[in-house]
Amino acid sequence: MTQQRSTRIERVLAQIRDKIEVGKMAKAAVQTLRDIEIATLRNGVRVISEEMGHVRSVSLGVWIRTGSRRETSEENGISHFIEHMLFKGTKNRSAEEIARSVDSIGGGLDAFTAKEMVSYNTKVLDEHLPVAFDVLADMVRNPLFRAEDIEKEKGVILEELKMEVDNPEYLLHDIFSSNFYKDHPLGKPIIGSKDTIRGFDRLVFSALLLAVEYFDHGRRQFESRAIGRPGPPALRRSSGERAARS
Repeated sequence: MTQQRSTRIERVLAQIRDKIEVGKMAKAAVQTLRDIEIATLRNGVRVISEEMGHVRSVSLGVWIRTGSRRETSEENGISHFIEHMLFKGTKNRSAEEIARSVDSIGGGLDAFTAKEMVSYNTKVLDEHLPVAFDVLADMVRNPLFRAEDIEKEKGVILEELKMEVDNPEYLLHDIFSSNFYKDHPLGKPIIGSKDTIRGFDRLVFSALLLAVEYFDHGRRQFESRAIGRPGPPALRRSSGERAARS
């Protein structure tokens, strides 16, 4: 009886080992097939691209390495606020035109703020890569920050803050972070607090952007990432042409 049990255990272990080996081989094959390229343009923008020849879409994003961990206590939430404001209009497009530019070509436009970075991203058919990149670059390079838009957006973000407080998962995470990272930006909520959100105005944004040159010489903080049909040269060309015009 003991011998039979031992034999069954050995058989099960052998099957597990076989599955692990198959998994390792599959992972190695996937890594071998991935075509990822990293290049840095002369202006400091880093372009990361992965070509997938079997698809007709492109997922494109501009990643800025200035998340909420870089904020002071008075600035808490300003990175997230800036994320919202970039959708409110640029020197070349109104908020409606930003939305229509992507919607009209069947694409999607989104953004998020994290502790380490902010991302503005879109997904379109490969033929629309130049349009998608132009919209993203325009949003990041030419935001208006109109005083009336800032005041309106305060209400939107305060409602978003209420929703997060009503979510037990978010609330528990914020409480844990605030106790774990005491008196550090990592311990503060990405969205900010009621007081900091209400305190943001045109002067605050102007002073901040001027001080850190967020959208100018801070280009070295930019990364452009794309996954999809067009190869790396197409993305580098779009990145370089748009940066040169900005």
